[in-house]
Amino acid sequence: MSLPFNSLYRFDEFELDPSRRSLSRSGASVPLSSKAFEVLIYLVANPGRVVTKDELLKAVWPESFVEESNLPGYISGLRKALTDRAGCIATVPGQGYQFTARVQSEEVVGLAPQYQPQDLQIQQAQMMRETTHYVIRETSPVLAAPRPLLRRWSVWALLVVVVATAAGIGYMVHLRSEPQQLSKVLVGDFLNLTGDPAFDHTLKSALELSLAQSPYIQLMGAAELHTTLGMMQKAPDSPLLGDIAIEVCRRENYQALLRGKIAPGSKWGSDVMSVEVVNCTTGKTIAELHADASTKDTVLSTLDGLAVSARRKVGESNQSVSEFDVPIINESTFSFEALQAYNTGSTLGENGKLLECIPYFQKAVDLDPKFAMAQSSLAVAYFNLGDTKKANSYSKVAFDLSEGVSQLERFFIRYNYHLMTLHDLDSALSDIQEWTRVYPRDDPAWQALSYVEIQIGNYPAAAPAAEHNLQLSAVKFESEYGNLADAYMREGRFADSKRIIAEDQVEHKDVAVIQQLLLQMAFLEHDPQAMQHAIEWANTHPEQWISLENQAIMAADLGQESKSEALFQRTFQDAIKEGQSALVDSMTLDEAAVDIDLGEMAKATKLLGQVKDHTSANWAVLATKAGSTTAADAYFKLPNEYPQGTIANKVLSPELKAVLALRHNDPLAAIALLEPSRPYELALPEVIDVRGQAYQMAKQGAKAQEEYQKLIDHPAVEEPTMPKTFLAHLGLARAYALQGYKEESRKQYETFFNLWKDADADVPVLKQAHLEYAQLRP
Repeated sequence: MSLPFNSLYRFDEFELDPSRRSLSRSGASVPLSSKAFEVLIYLVANPGRVVTKDELLKAVWPESFVEESNLPGYISGLRKALTDRAGCIATVPGQGYQFTARVQSEEVVGLAPQYQPQDLQIQQAQMMRETTHYVIRETSPVLAAPRPLLRRWSVWALLVVVVATAAGIGYMVHLRSEPQQLSKVLVGDFLNLTGDPAFDHTLKSALELSLAQSPYIQLMGAAELHTTLGMMQKAPDSPLLGDIAIEVCRRENYQALLRGKIAPGSKWGSDVMSVEVVNCTTGKTIAELHADASTKDTVLSTLDGLAVSARRKVGESNQSVSEFDVPIINESTFSFEALQAYNTGSTLGENGKLLECIPYFQKAVDLDPKFAMAQSSLAVAYFNLGDTKKANSYSKVAFDLSEGVSQLERFFIRYNYHLMTLHDLDSALSDIQEWTRVYPRDDPAWQALSYVEIQIGNYPAAAPAAEHNLQLSAVKFESEYGNLADAYMREGRFADSKRIIAEDQVEHKDVAVIQQLLLQMAFLEHDPQAMQHAIEWANTHPEQWISLENQAIMAADLGQESKSEALFQRTFQDAIKEGQSALVDSMTLDEAAVDIDLGEMAKATKLLGQVKDHTSANWAVLATKAGSTTAADAYFKLPNEYPQGTIANKVLSPELKAVLALRHNDPLAAIALLEPSRPYELALPEVIDVRGQAYQMAKQGAKAQEEYQKLIDHPAVEEPTMPKTFLAHLGLARAYALQGYKEESRKQYETFFNLWKDADADVPVLKQAHLEYAQLRP
């Protein structure tokens, strides 16, 4: 069965144009993925009739086997796109789907892709690179640029993937006024007739590097390509040549295919390179670009000239080409062998083979020490492997070299340097805001923006950025769903978070991080059935220690000290069994933190003594809270490892100084010392609790009330799950009592007692609360 492409369909205020692959509502474009669009075409072309699932699968995927379970995800996406008209697509249980809206159609004869005229004469000075000669043969008009769509940047080493679900100044940036639109381009493999295998993949990668500079060209990313090849029942590494390249291009609605060739030239030692620009819809050649490379050393400069010409042929303006044109030999490397090694390393890195990719990146920087992206990629690989010393060294070199690279690579290098090496979230945020401004369709940039906004506690900005990332992404990764679900949860939008998780579960397998979010929300919503479901899932999957630690902390949050202690012991055992012994220190710090909240200072002190590293700010804060008089002084005598670190210097250090001031009975000093943490307090809400204690000690009940109310209003912001929401009711009760509001105070004590109805009776903080409440009885 084939899809109907020769008709125009209208229903309600929608217009569906299969030939242009567009859906609009009252003239405004409605974005859809390629396959969702084809599903909609078939349903709209068969209105009122029940279309079976089998029929729909055969129509949309005629030559591929696709499981029936994939359909609900596409139907769900269509219903979301149709919003209040979602009911147009009805599910007929046990059969299939029915399009219920009234459809008007008209046959359009001679439908063809849109073209726009463009000056085909390019000045020789603009086209020439040294040692290069170009010949251009035009055979059809230049492709018109379609409406703005996604442009994928395929560099593998984006730091945002280091933490799957980890924050506002920057989301509402003004996008540049763009007179031209986006061209979707697939770069095929080069046909190598030289007999030199070095050219097999490197030329394609070099061409992509040059094209990727442009904000107006969308290149197909590796994930999208592999998904499409899988739908075609082809191996992921199938060469993009001939009919395979054309079919990939057409399936994903790309406008142009660039396919290259390199062959021995007529002169001894020279090679002839050509790049053919093909209209994917018609299969006709738009332009053929030829150039001679006298030696292997001139191959990159030769290819760069072809790339500049190709960018113009697919519709990019001369102004844009001029603005975003750093030659490959400056942008990346002068060494063909270095680029070849970098390309191999990148391929390994994209497949998660960090140890294997390092020797290739190392070879690239050995051949060309000024190869900035290779230096940065080495840094990220080492960082992901836990070797921060090497990561920082390579990242600093890359940063120092970043002035001469393309804008896109500069954003990547500087963002990683500020975030990974300096821990400077403010500078990383500035980097990523500019990144999204210049490359507004670069979905990894939006994911990075949402990640940083989460890290600084700016959840109202994090969620829109994560939404935009998911909207742009051609192939939606689990980390993108997780990022958005996490942002929603921290903002308190539990229903939205669970909706995104449900979509993720349709597309991907469940992972521990997702179940952790579900467990946390179930706990805060007092939903024991949902909690049990998440716990049972974790019991049968790897990384059970994630769930066990959350359960341990939740038990402590309910005052169940004995249960919490037993769960922590199981957490340690499971982490060690799964080879995560390096996490034991951080888990011990978490257990000490909950013991301090429960008033068990002696237990906390004992646990802190078991921690191997006594140099962290977190250890010093907890030790000082537990009663140490020397931990803070010892910490401040240490060299500042991250002098520009945002959280270390603007949150943890002020918190430590404030806790020390409280130990010296100086609450006013503590309040002043905590002031730098205010912009980031939702990232580490324990500073809100310390500020509330300081206001209490200073007898400023109204101010203390404001702080504890913040904690109650933001129950899901802490990581791991330590909702001080429950203890905040106790703090609020004390704040009301300071102001003489006895009735309000009693109500907060009673709320706290109800939350702790199953608590261990001998927990110190509970015993103290009962004594205070007794004094308020009328």
